Amino acid sequence: MCIFITAVVPAEVDLKKSQALLQEHGMRFKSLENPHLQGQIEGAQYLCATGAICECSTVLGSNTEGRAREDRKQEFQHEIEKLRRKGWSQQKIERSLADKTNAANRDIDSAKAKHEAELTNWCNFIHAFLAQPGTPTLGLLLHMYSGGLATERIRIKRFEKLRVSGKLPSMLTAMENDVLYTFTKAKGA
Repeated sequence: MCIFITAVVPAEVDLKKSQALLQEHGMRFKSLENPHLQGQIEGAQYLCATGAICECSTVLGSNTEGRAREDRKQEFQHEIEKLRRKGWSQQKIERSLADKTNAANRDIDSAKAKHEAELTNWCNFIHAFLAQPGTPTLGLLLHMYSGGLATERIRIKRFEKLRVSGKLPSMLTAMENDVLYTFTKAKGA
């Protein structure tokens, strides 16, 4: 099972005119046909956004720092119980956990820097894509696939229409699976 990012654009959008922009931002926008989804997005093009094999580590929908901290807390609680069963002293357990915490913090800092770069790229791409003539909207959908992109039974939970604003980074990290987020230009843009 993997998360994939797919895009939805109006049928009249000519993606050939956007190829340089897509390449600049690492996007692919390869056409997909999924009969389970097509009926929910009538009159739109359904596209594989990046062409990546797996996007489980994407910044979209991540809220990474909070998720990583919660995962680490659960992992450490399990580790403490295991070490106590082995007869370790409280002081030895605390030293071991301090070492592991330091290593985990370095990993989180590295992942955070990578996610910040990815988030900046997504924001820049969305702004640039919507600034092109003839591209009034850009839809993004996250879905945890258990089957093929063309055969997965996807049911969109809800449709969210969002104006691009200074809150775009937080909008992107707060995305939920199976919600189609349709971005439009900010007023006056």
